[in-house]
Amino acid sequence: MTVHRGVPVRERSVELSHGRSRVLEAGDGPPVLLLHGVGFVPAADGWRPMLQALGRRHRVVAPDLVGWGPGDQLEQGYSFAYLVDFVRELQDTLGVGRWDVVGHSMGGWLASILAYESPERVGRLVLAASGGLLTRPLPQMAAWTPPDEGAVSAALAPLAGTGAPVEALTERWRQLAADEERTARFRRIMVHMSDGETRVRYNTVRRLARVSCPTLVVWGTADEVNPVAMASRTVELVPRSELVLLEGAGHHLPAERPDELHEVVGAFLAEGAAAPAVRHRRSVNFGGPAHGAPIPIGSRVGDVVYSSGIFGTGPDGAVDPEAGEQVRQLFANLRQFLQAAGVSPEEVVRATVYVRDRSVRPQLDEQWVAMFPDERSRPARHVVVHELPGELLVQLEVVAVAVPSS
Repeated sequence: MTVHRGVPVRERSVELSHGRSRVLEAGDGPPVLLLHGVGFVPAADGWRPMLQALGRRHRVVAPDLVGWGPGDQLEQGYSFAYLVDFVRELQDTLGVGRWDVVGHSMGGWLASILAYESPERVGRLVLAASGGLLTRPLPQMAAWTPPDEGAVSAALAPLAGTGAPVEALTERWRQLAADEERTARFRRIMVHMSDGETRVRYNTVRRLARVSCPTLVVWGTADEVNPVAMASRTVELVPRSELVLLEGAGHHLPAERPDELHEVVGAFLAEGAAAPAVRHRRSVNFGGPAHGAPIPIGSRVGDVVYSSGIFGTGPDGAVDPEAGEQVRQLFANLRQFLQAAGVSPEEVVRATVYVRDRSVRPQLDEQWVAMFPDERSRPARHVVVHELPGELLVQLEVVAVAVPSS
């Protein structure tokens, strides 16, 4: 396997309606979303070689689907409908409405449903050994048991030599597999997903026939999980599709054939690459207060993020006249902006704060210290007394620089 170094993978958490989920990110450019298969481990970590390779020309994001990985979980059983809506919410939170989407196995099943239900959200679609065509029950899913230490190590072995922190990841996944409450919740997902009625309801046969975006179908000829006949059937159903077969490959393409998978996927995505202006700069918005003019909340070019004015207004645009509450809301909006831009508070290098008068400084300093508690690592800050509209007492602008970490 070729070692894809030079494009670092960043790991962070995003706040969604269910709680926090982990995402891996690499590169910058046209956005690509990678959806993993059903296995408890490695979840998003299985995409690390693809993140490094595609990240040379794309902004690539691989989330742990809700219920997988170290993020927050739900108590109830659920499967396809909730997971697809999780993907939509993640797209909204990351501030990009339309992505090229690559799904492997279960991730391909989810990507198919997303392209059917929300065609405006999918530019180009890649289905790698995708599930969804067959309604056969999978008793091994309903009888799922947590992986032992050997199984965890085997699942992460393909990451050796890629620059991934394999030792730390192995220890993390072993701890997750030993967490009885976490594995009990995951088992409920497996039972729900393997239920015959659920699989019939979310079968993709009628859905694939209505997928309108360009689609690449990639399959291994020796796939023992989803037989290669499913590949031919998928291409028959999807109107604008093409098929690539990887001779002798099995089901786990991201692990078994990462270089070949990247080669065919990269070439397919390049055919639909966005215009240079979109490639190099993207607007940053989030589901909070917006500017009345056609101006984004901020913009990102490469690793550099600039905000427009961020205010202490609520999601409905309302302004609390009380200084403490307005400043609190201001910093809440700042956190949402940074998350949507793909950076953390630790990557903010400068803030310019505009205040109606200096009486708001105590409340400002309180929130400032809460967001940047380490006095040895705080951004530069400049406070300017400035006339502000309406009941606004404070607004700020920030500059951030994403710091890659492998």
